[in-house]
Amino acid sequence: MVNAIIQYKGKTVITELPRVYLDICQELLSVGCSKPLERISLMDNEEDDIRVKLYFENDIGKLLRDIKEMIEQVGQEKISFFCPIEGNLDNQEYGGVAPVGNWFLKSYAWDIRELLEMEKNFPEDTMAQYYDGDEFIKAKLVSVIWKVEEYKSRLYGRIDCRFKEELTEEKTEKFKEWLRGQCSDSFGEHFEQQPIHTKEGDLFVSFWNNSNSYFLCIEDELDDCIEKRRKCR
Repeated sequence: MVNAIIQYKGKTVITELPRVYLDICQELLSVGCSKPLERISLMDNEEDDIRVKLYFENDIGKLLRDIKEMIEQVGQEKISFFCPIEGNLDNQEYGGVAPVGNWFLKSYAWDIRELLEMEKNFPEDTMAQYYDGDEFIKAKLVSVIWKVEEYKSRLYGRIDCRFKEELTEEKTEKFKEWLRGQCSDSFGEHFEQQPIHTKEGDLFVSFWNNSNSYFLCIEDELDDCIEKRRKCR
């Protein structure tokens, strides 16, 4: 058994691992921590707001730790891409499908995350196996995971990708083109056809749109892309 002790600004959460992603998020929210799990380091530094300790009670726990370390080593280079998301609400009572705004998407962010979590109930390297472009990128790509994240009061799509080593700027651009295609067609097209049931009707969420304001960028470029998008409207 693996026990995790998570301290956040003087408050403590103790949980057993493995756990469902959303269950851990809910426990952290109970102590006021809304930071995504993938952005919480397994560190116990006194100066950090969030401190994590792991305790392994048996040899299986040690094995899990070793496996985790090997996975992190294999995919140690991480790039997060961001894009706008769109939502459409199908309300038969009021005449069919209509777009929804950011406030509505934010109010159902938990449900969107839950559906994305359900959609990735397969090994994390599955999407990486679909990559059919540049041979160098194909050899280095480890995983591709779709998520959503709030940034400056808006909800955005976030795609976490892991590679065996750092990509050059040219290779990153090539990979981004493939990822854009996944957002508009393959994975994105599949996901936007999955209804999220709400009190107002079925919500359908897309990681792509055909407007001039659409973007797909790395985290360092996000503020500039948001500003350009604002000017396009």
